[in-house]
Amino acid sequence: MFKKIISFFLIAVISLTSIAYAKTEDKEKVEVYNKGIYINGEKLVNNYSLYPFFEYKDIVYMPLTVEIGKISGFEIEWDEKEKAISIIPKDPSLKNYEEKWIKHEWKTVQVSPSGNEVNIFGKEYDSDTYQVFDYNYITYIPLTYSVIHDYLGWDMYYNQYMEIYISTIEGQTAKSTFDEDAFSYYKVLAEYTMKINKNLSESEALDIIMLLKNKSKIYEMDELLVFATMWQESNFNPNCYYKGAIGLMQIMDSTGKIYDLTPQMLYDPEINVDFGVRYLKDKIDMYEGSVKLGLTAYNQGITRVNRGNYSLRYYENVMNKKAKLEAYLKEQGMLVTEDSEQETD
Repeated sequence: MFKKIISFFLIAVISLTSIAYAKTEDKEKVEVYNKGIYINGEKLVNNYSLYPFFEYKDIVYMPLTVEIGKISGFEIEWDEKEKAISIIPKDPSLKNYEEKWIKHEWKTVQVSPSGNEVNIFGKEYDSDTYQVFDYNYITYIPLTYSVIHDYLGWDMYYNQYMEIYISTIEGQTAKSTFDEDAFSYYKVLAEYTMKINKNLSESEALDIIMLLKNKSKIYEMDELLVFATMWQESNFNPNCYYKGAIGLMQIMDSTGKIYDLTPQMLYDPEINVDFGVRYLKDKIDMYEGSVKLGLTAYNQGITRVNRGNYSLRYYENVMNKKAKLEAYLKEQGMLVTEDSEQETD
């Protein structure tokens, strides 16, 4: 009898282990979508969302959250008994969602195949070709051509160097919300970046520029000043290492350690630039908006600035590079932003 109990116990443990293992095996590690997403002309900052858009097999997936529904123009009905989700059309009531902090500095999330049936605007979604996923109890649907056009009746435009544009408004094309002038401006910046670092491809350079642009916007920094600082620091080399300084913004590994950032993390362009721009902004704010003292503190530390025994060479080098960039943009017929810093005090 005792042997039977032991045998039964072992079988139960093995069965439970197998179930747990199977559930783990069902998990998929997917990339958080790292380019811009515009809905009806409004940009969503994907890093700000608890439920980010992600990519799986080159398809972008959209979360069925209340916020995305209000932005896009739908609401969700959940049938617990049938394990079914219905997406019902409703007029958009929200332009964007604003958060105060970034929630996604990581690159991947773990999702699992959804057991929910999905009905999109009265049509049962066929998930045989592109499956539906769940992430933290939120269901995601693929933004394929069929889903966008045939199920939702929306329009989508995708520029491989830029971002995804979606129009949910009848009669408005997604391409009409794409800012051609802005794209030309950032493409010119990417071309200039390639002149500085000839090892960069066009797509690599534009990725850096879009990253620089997005982080500058988040932290309310002059993007041309950030460009010049990155140029001075690393010549736009993501793998740059010099005496303990790492990556595009040359963050000291000792500084990263204070903020729980490992050297491996600092080689990640998104983490490096996010921290670098935020750190530079903090230094400028520390000295009441003085770009001169902020840049100097970024390079030489606040101790030297506070003691007054600092050099202005770094500040002058950055501002000279910024002036060269502005001259190049003028030559190309691009307008320099009005809030571009010209401080010399």
